Amino acid sequence: MPTISTEFQTIQQAIVQIATPECTGMGIIWIERGIIITSQHLVEGVQSVVVSNSKVAPQLARVLFTDDVHDLAFVELSGDFDAPKVEFSQLDIQAGDQVFALEKNIKSGTITKPIHPFFDIEYIQTDISIDTEYTGTPLMSETEGILGIYSGLLQYGMKGVGYALPTRYIFKAYEDYQKGGSDIATRCRNCMTVVTNKSIQAESCCQKCGEVVELPSQFPVYEPQGVSRTIEELIEEIGYEPALTRRGPNNWALIQGSATIYLAYYEPRGYILGDAFLCKMPEDKATVNRIYEFLLRQNYLIKGLTFSIYENDIVLSLIIYDRHLNNDTAAELLQTLLERADYYDNVLVEELGAIWK
Repeated sequence: MPTISTEFQTIQQAIVQIATPECTGMGIIWIERGIIITSQHLVEGVQSVVVSNSKVAPQLARVLFTDDVHDLAFVELSGDFDAPKVEFSQLDIQAGDQVFALEKNIKSGTITKPIHPFFDIEYIQTDISIDTEYTGTPLMSETEGILGIYSGLLQYGMKGVGYALPTRYIFKAYEDYQKGGSDIATRCRNCMTVVTNKSIQAESCCQKCGEVVELPSQFPVYEPQGVSRTIEELIEEIGYEPALTRRGPNNWALIQGSATIYLAYYEPRGYILGDAFLCKMPEDKATVNRIYEFLLRQNYLIKGLTFSIYENDIVLSLIIYDRHLNNDTAAELLQTLLERADYYDNVLVEELGAIWK
């Protein structure tokens, strides 16, 4: 049987980030079916999502199927992703069985309830809680592969407890989706029928019970408004496709070489913060002192940018006030942050002994 390290590495390669203008979460590639499995509430209200992982740059992917009943969705898998085959287990589980969840790092715990009923759905309850940004991440057994995917809706605001939708619901949903015979579909919450773009009735009604439903393809294309629109115009001006940079409400991520810059707009205070998380501080004290000296010296020399340390990460930042967004200065500052971030992370790691993230 595979060890947890082998299983973890395999499944980790099949995990992707799901991002929309409203939220971010995770998905798992089901390579044999050519889809990405994720949570429905992550893709609600959009036709497509931004999908990426450590090996594949962000790209738009269509939402194929939504299942509000089980908080489950399928997203189209492009040919750019080369993921390994992962095992989806449907074996019986017991309270006390050891399980693992994948966030930024692996988390271990146990099953506290093999069956936790909630609105006629039997979730797996564990003592592993996850952050909402990791909704859709897999729950994993040491020897049996993936047991389910985490649903963030049940554990909202709860600590020390997590709930996963068992894989049997995923298999059943895919079977129902395939029977529909169309690439775009949704499940009617009233009668559980899968409604497709071929079977949907006039006025967007379920063909069986008449309930109003909405296919993923029927959602309007997202259009930013106000300052967010101005920010995206700025992002486009410096050479990026805005749709591929969206990472939740008023958040964007721009990749430049080996560096990623996160932009966030804080409307109450009226400023846009740009953070480039470059690398991590090492443990060696002499090396740490040398890096601190370098950062302090650079903070004196560079204009408009600032180095700081956050939870052992070395961060290069800038602040742009929203009232300056129409000025050429904003584009120049952002372009400088992108270029300097890609330069400094190499200097810090290769010359000063910092650690790659």
